[in-house]
Amino acid sequence: MPPHGWRGSLALADGDNTALPAYFSAFPRTIALNLPDLRDHQALRRAFRWQIPSRYNIATEVCDRWAVLDANRPAIIEVSRDWRVTPVSFGALREASDRLADGLRRRGVQAGDRIAILLPQGRCVLTAHLAAYKIGAIAVPLAALFGVDALAYRLLDSGAKVLVTDAPGLAKRRQIAQPLPQLSLTISTDGADGDALDWSALLADARPDGTVAATGPDDPALMIYTSGTTGNPKGALHGHRVLPGHLPGVQMPHEFLPQPGDLAWTPADWAWAGGLLNMLLPALHFGVAVVARPVTRFEPEEAFRAMPSCRRRRCGCCAASRARASVSPCGCARLPPRARRSARRRWPGAMRRWG
Repeated sequence: MPPHGWRGSLALADGDNTALPAYFSAFPRTIALNLPDLRDHQALRRAFRWQIPSRYNIATEVCDRWAVLDANRPAIIEVSRDWRVTPVSFGALREASDRLADGLRRRGVQAGDRIAILLPQGRCVLTAHLAAYKIGAIAVPLAALFGVDALAYRLLDSGAKVLVTDAPGLAKRRQIAQPLPQLSLTISTDGADGDALDWSALLADARPDGTVAATGPDDPALMIYTSGTTGNPKGALHGHRVLPGHLPGVQMPHEFLPQPGDLAWTPADWAWAGGLLNMLLPALHFGVAVVARPVTRFEPEEAFRAMPSCRRRRCGCCAASRARASVSPCGCARLPPRARRSARRRWPGAMRRWG
């Protein structure tokens, strides 16, 4: 396993890139995005510099480079609704996203097209994001809790060309009354249904050729919609630099993530910036596996059940809770004292185990 020095999480010696594909040879040392491991705040401020490379793609940074180093390294730990635990490796994610990107290209999807993603937490969400970034397209995450009107507005406003969803999302799309003239391709992870293509068949017919768009940090990658509290929701367009821009704000509150044994989890839907940019993508950037649980609402009982189920399988501890935990896993703020007292009264055994 490569060390996590602040000069970059690959930590390769200069010129030692013989095992890396052509994309990586542009920067044999990976990007110096990690914070210096300095515990003095003023010294840390003085040492910090933004170092954003001229060539940068989120998919390469959070998946492909780890797949090259250790294809079997866990990236996602799926905890199903019936509590089955399934690790998904970086190698598997790389192949699946390469196949999806190839399948989309064959169907006319190209750089700049918008790919809407309406799915609960799981490998398919991340695969769709990675495929979009590899094409140079723009991922448009949509929350599973959105109603028909909210979904219709975002699909129309973004000009989405592709919708990747499941059976519940497909049912919502079919309730949309107004035309969606730019939406020409729908893919369902639950199988072919009417005009929706089968996710598994599409991947099986495609080639994992490893093609990644030669993007820069300012090339568009992600469109996240505001909540719309002061009017219609607005699509905020982010370049690939949005990920390195979030890394210091993730490392600092989690005491210099990554550390040995880290495992990340957030109850937030990966369609929200809090779930996607404050936990999922930063954790994967550091090679930290992320727990995925396909639920639409946070339930404390389920959270307490999920944490020991992963720990018992030696998945490691949560990044925010390595031996210094309150109860909240990585991606959640520590519980305030009143909430902790309430939790101790209701779940005394769980609170003893987790802090």
